[in-house]
This record gives sequence, structure tokens and C-alpha cells, in this order.
Amino acid sequence: MEFIAIALIGLYLFALARVLGDDRPREIPGSHYSPPANANDLWSRITSGWNVV
Repeated sequence: MEFIAIALIGLYLFALARVLGDDRPREIPGSHYSPPANANDLWSRITSGWNVV
């Protein structure tokens, strides 16, 4: 019984480490998205379709 409990705890910790440690951005096949370089780039992307002079 102890072995099963230890195995389950180990499996839980392994899964938790996988989730918390995986902070890489996901590659989406066919997507050419690049994150904004800075705040000005982000703002220009947000306001690009507003048609305001």
C-alpha cells in the first residue's frame, strides 16, 4: 500500500513539474505570429484597424 501511495505522489509531482516548468511559447503549425517587440509595437498593432487620423 505504501508503494502505491509513493508512486502516486511521485507521478503527481512529475506532472506538476511538467506543467509549471513548461513556460516556452507554443509553436502553432502554420502560424507566423511574432510577439510585439515593445509597447509601441503592441499599441500600433492594437490601433491598426481603427482608421483614426
